[in-house]
Amino acid sequence: MPSIYGPEAKAEIELWHGHRLMGVDSSLARLPNSAQLWEQFGVVEASKQLGSSGAGYPEGRMSVIYDLVNRVGLDGRLEPSRLGEVDLAIAQLARAKPGDVTINGRLLHG
Repeated sequence: MPSIYGPEAKAEIELWHGHRLMGVDSSLARLPNSAQLWEQFGVVEASKQLGSSGAGYPEGRMSVIYDLVNRVGLDGRLEPSRLGEVDLAIAQLARAKPGDVTINGRLLHG
């Protein structure tokens, strides 16, 4: 078995039917109200039942690719919410290796 993540690790990677089992998912997060976060992440307009509330807040998309069997996160990111879930997951798939089985929070269309 290959060694677990990192050159110093002594543990062995547990596999699922001979493959690493990876998961990718993201969530939206309302961020604290600050000028720096507004600039970095942009503004999402808050709405209510009858339409716009006239208020806004910065919002980010958190995403992680995770080794589900070994319980190890391989890549975590916080990006502006305007970056779509699929585009972010595709970028994170660079951490996958040939033979990995990847499960996504939603189906990737492409």
